[in-house]
Amino acid sequence: MDMDGYSHTMRWIEELFAAILQLKPPDTVLTDKSLPYKPQDFKFLDSQASSTEGTSVEDVVSSLLRFAKTDLQKVRAVWTWMATHIVYDYENHTEDPQEVFKRRKAMCGGHAKLFQEMCRDYYFLTRPEEFCKTHTPDDSRWNLLDRKSSTATAA
Repeated sequence: MDMDGYSHTMRWIEELFAAILQLKPPDTVLTDKSLPYKPQDFKFLDSQASSTEGTSVEDVVSSLLRFAKTDLQKVRAVWTWMATHIVYDYENHTEDPQEVFKRRKAMCGGHAKLFQEMCRDYYFLTRPEEFCKTHTPDDSRWNLLDRKSSTATAA
């Protein structure tokens, strides 16, 4: 894709992203999940995300999370990485996220599955009951879950 096409696509995606974030029912109180933002707020994050490389989904997500702290920043970083690294392919019908990552191209379903894989709960927005299955503190006092449920869940 040439730079004019890339710039046009990125502007279109930014406008779409902004429009999506503005969708909310009237009289809805903004929460931490629906924060307003300005595109310039993401300039550094977009720059870092678009230049991030990695050999696996996990590598890329780990790198992206170094720059993104809030959930909105995390989603934006994943979205920007995908917009700059995964191209649309009219012939590739795979929806396997690992295959899409490897080939760096996919149709709509493949893009959606990779985005889902990169944003899955184990990377952020994780419920403690799920997170404790793979991540437990060395000192059990920091588990911060009811001992009965955490012991049963972690086992």
